[in-house]
Amino acid sequence: MHQLFEQQQAIYESRQQALAELDDAKLRDLLANEVRHAYFSTINTFHLYGQPGDIEFSLPRIYRLSDYSDVASLQQAFVDSIRAFNTHVNPLCMRRTGNQGMQVQPGFPLPIRHRVDYKSIELANGEVLTLPDTNQREPQAERVILAGDTYCYLGQDEDAAPPAVRLKGEFKAQLPEDVITFNFSADDVGRTFDQNGVRVVLEAFGASSFALRIETDESSTIEWLGQDIVTDAQDSQGHYLAHVQSEREPLYVYERLNTLLDNLFQRMARNDLDYDTALAKLEALDSELAAAWGDAHFVASSFNGPVAHGQVTLFVYHEDSQIVEQALDIPVHNMPTARRADAGLAQLPEIEPTAPVYSGQLALRAERTELEADELAEAVQVARYLMPSDDTDAELDYLGQVAWYYPPVQSDLLIDRRDRMRTPTMALFEFFDVEGNPVKAPEQSNLQAEKTGFDVNSKTVQSIHMIGRFNYDPERFTGVPVRMTAQVNMALASNLTKQAYAVEELPAGISFEYNRLVIDYSEFEPVESNSSPNLRHNHVFARDEQGYLAEMTFHSLQGAGQSSVDVYYFYGQPSSIEIWYLGELDTPVYPIDVRLD
Repeated sequence: MHQLFEQQQAIYESRQQALAELDDAKLRDLLANEVRHAYFSTINTFHLYGQPGDIEFSLPRIYRLSDYSDVASLQQAFVDSIRAFNTHVNPLCMRRTGNQGMQVQPGFPLPIRHRVDYKSIELANGEVLTLPDTNQREPQAERVILAGDTYCYLGQDEDAAPPAVRLKGEFKAQLPEDVITFNFSADDVGRTFDQNGVRVVLEAFGASSFALRIETDESSTIEWLGQDIVTDAQDSQGHYLAHVQSEREPLYVYERLNTLLDNLFQRMARNDLDYDTALAKLEALDSELAAAWGDAHFVASSFNGPVAHGQVTLFVYHEDSQIVEQALDIPVHNMPTARRADAGLAQLPEIEPTAPVYSGQLALRAERTELEADELAEAVQVARYLMPSDDTDAELDYLGQVAWYYPPVQSDLLIDRRDRMRTPTMALFEFFDVEGNPVKAPEQSNLQAEKTGFDVNSKTVQSIHMIGRFNYDPERFTGVPVRMTAQVNMALASNLTKQAYAVEELPAGISFEYNRLVIDYSEFEPVESNSSPNLRHNHVFARDEQGYLAEMTFHSLQGAGQSSVDVYYFYGQPSSIEIWYLGELDTPVYPIDVRLD
């Protein structure tokens, strides 16, 4: 990867230098645009060539489709998921309109074609303020400024602006006439998949990426937009991997453009190139590529991890696909301004129940609560990286890295990933050369060594699903290490418990009404509590018959003594409340035996 970048950087700088010496301004401008396009387009494709980097798991990108029985239910749940709240002492608005602001929760990602336009807000005094037109990239309108997801506004009386009470807008969506999914693996390269008049050709399958060509019949009226083609990938254990990036043009386009630019710059160096000739050559290439490409659509995607299985989902639209429109009239709620429970509870808003919206947390949707000790060796994934010394920054501390990744489980919600792998002291790591003889690192015999051979500091565990990281430099050992062994302990929440209560049978101190849950910890004593003032007492969830509901908003009030009163609002109407307790951790031995060559 480093070599590819250095190569393109050198080509770009060489071409820029040649253009700087060119007297023909018209030709210079033409080639400058093509040089920039070729350079940035080419380096954007590098992610498709590399080996997997850090492993990151995810939900499939269209997982919301499986939450609802049909598109109409999905669409209504999305509209219901749009919520608005007045904000108090809002830092985004203090420099613009004082503290007055309204924050919009824009709803979950909707996989079908759609658009939401927020038109106006109505204030408590009946005044209506027009909102900026975001489709025209307007950051502000009269007396309203958009800052992130917050509208900062002033009423006619700027010293006492009344709160917003309604958010008005419009939702518009086009409904797909078909949703088609194809699955494939590396063995299917070159194969054509065919369904309902759509053909997908698997053109390439790499370590962390794949490339597809999508074709339709000449008489087809299917229209594709980029968002209609959604790619996903799974690793060998069936876990979905996070999507990194997609390219929508065949990769040979950039190769052909760079080849033509090489030829044009060679001619320019011989004073054998003018503007008309260069333009004609570039237009001829465009025509040739367009003819070769035809009506096909292309997508190449890369992922955060080693890809074993790929998937593409196609949303099929035609010119006459149904368009639905819905006026939005969303109440704007006020959360309590009082901090004490006696006053704050009286200020709690009544929020009408919505359609169910299910949590998008990967851990909460995981199939397993926790792994068993005898599964660790197979389930924990290990990745090794060693950068060639001639490609490495001289200031880089370590050339090699070994990292461990824990699969998604529900206990991730209670255990910080940095606490998963109980790393032993550095002296307990053992290294061996190619003949099986022990080799040593400087710190194992000399604690005053300026440069150590390896590092196991937990602070280097940075990526979201990494639980352990070992950095090393093979050149700092007494011999070249090709194998490493150690014994570590892995923290397992084997005793995690889920205390479930039906909403009609809640214990003292917990009350539920419509979609609002109130827990008064002066009355309700949890089995296990978190003493940190920055964290909730426990992990509280609501669920219906289908799954765990998404949390709409949360508010904590100061109760009697040192207790608190926690208030939750959920999307949908739960049938039960669950409180999770971590319990005592198990720490079985996890043996490390890793090849470093």
